[in-house]
Amino acid sequence: MALSEDVAHQLRDDLLASIYQQINEHLRASDTKRDQVIASYIVVLGATIATWKDLPEWRELVAASTALFGLATFAVATQYRRWHWIYSNSISTYQRVRSSDDSLTLATFQSAWNASRDTVSVWRLMDPRQGVEIVMTYLLGFLSFIPVYMLMTARGWGLSSPLRGHLPPFLADAGLYSLILSYFSSRWTKRFRSFATVKDYWMYRWLKEPPGASASPSRSLFRRIVGGLNTLLDPDVK
Repeated sequence: MALSEDVAHQLRDDLLASIYQQINEHLRASDTKRDQVIASYIVVLGATIATWKDLPEWRELVAASTALFGLATFAVATQYRRWHWIYSNSISTYQRVRSSDDSLTLATFQSAWNASRDTVSVWRLMDPRQGVEIVMTYLLGFLSFIPVYMLMTARGWGLSSPLRGHLPPFLADAGLYSLILSYFSSRWTKRFRSFATVKDYWMYRWLKEPPGASASPSRSLFRRIVGGLNTLLDPDVK
């Protein structure tokens, strides 16, 4: 029995809505995991500061361990920052595709992806006005400097800033440390703003043709269904 065009449109919208909902759920889960990782580091940092006076013989080891944990936390948070971008841009992409009658192809999603985000420089991505993600990156960079400073104090090393006093040199070095970490974080995550780097992820993989005989029967069937919908809704699609 042939499908009517209205039914085909409804099936198309239901398919996109289902994946759209999954992307939203993954975005929330990713942000939650990121917050949990950051909270764990803050707990460890707080415990290190609270017990600092009671660890005269272990200060260097504890400070170094906490500093390494801070860097690891920053690296993990950068990974989640990448996923936040991918999921956020994918949500906008699917919204654009759902509001159009274009065929469900990689080219369609690439066009919608490119229309959903601006091409920006690394320095613009580091602008605090760009959103809460970069603000959190700066804050985490600042927090990860604290055990570094504690290690420098335990080792008798001085701060690099020429400013006098205690607080100004600390803030200057912490700001520089945070800026450097945020630069590398933004530089690494910027490449995931390109559709070419995300087209193989799960939210777009279903649009690719199965790789011949190696494709699973379910994926081959799914692609034939999508191809049938495209042909019904747009007879010019081959």
